[in-house]
Amino acid sequence: MEELIRLHKKVLARQLGADKKIRDFVARVVRVTKLAVAPVLRSVTVKRCECDWTMVGTMAPRQGLAFIRALHLADKGLLGRIRECGREKCSRWYYAKFPHQRFCSLRCQQRAFRDDPEWRLKHAEDVRRARHEARLREKLTLGGAR
Repeated sequence: MEELIRLHKKVLARQLGADKKIRDFVARVVRVTKLAVAPVLRSVTVKRCECDWTMVGTMAPRQGLAFIRALHLADKGLLGRIRECGREKCSRWYYAKFPHQRFCSLRCQQRAFRDDPEWRLKHAEDVRRARHEARLREKLTLGGAR
């Protein structure tokens, strides 16, 4: 999966031969794992057949499903939206809902900023300024009420 995304970045960067490398990679994965899906009918009615798909081959079912979904995203031009979280201590992969999204969750985004020394200094200064302004407002309110 990570290899597919890495190769896709090379295609986006217009590196020569990257498209062939992706085709070769996908063919190798299918050949080595004997990747295939097989239909499993859940129910058959007059109007429709309800069908699930099950993985066939040596690849783990979850891994195979992730691989197939990644290929579907690639088909729609959205493979670049699969990203690794931008926070150093997190290694989750996620689908970016927005092109500018860098973190897998709001919690990771907040932790990434709180771990940044520059942010901590700025935040401490903002808190000091806010407290100082609150004290001044309080003095003005108390002084004006007398």
